[in-house]
Amino acid sequence: MKLTVGLVNGGESAPLELLSLCEWLTAEARGAHGARITPGGSGPGKMSGTALDVLDIVLSGAFDAASLTVAVMAWRSSRRDAAPVRIEIEGDGTVVTIADGGEETAARVIAALQAAQSPSRSGER
Repeated sequence: MKLTVGLVNGGESAPLELLSLCEWLTAEARGAHGARITPGGSGPGKMSGTALDVLDIVLSGAFDAASLTVAVMAWRSSRRDAAPVRIEIEGDGTVVTIADGGEETAARVIAALQAAQSPSRSGER
């Protein structure tokens, strides 16, 4: 499953915050076969420029929807005044936002990501 992750109203510090999130997620996914986390922001259909404005993430294997959700929530809890994190499922259009560390948020995000990852939802997954 391909995802695009960004910050909601991240302000001027958004590129540095996204770099921090990228490093955090990369460390969390280390050893998870098939998971790929890369800085994004330019290319077809995206804004060009050198500023980091999104992360491109491919989930598979051990680093799944639940792992991503827990890692993002842990990263947000480690930051003072962290901006909400927006996750968009590529090709699906589903968008979920992590704005707090609550159990209801975690359950909602995991359910949305798992539903998109379900083989019965699409023939491409």
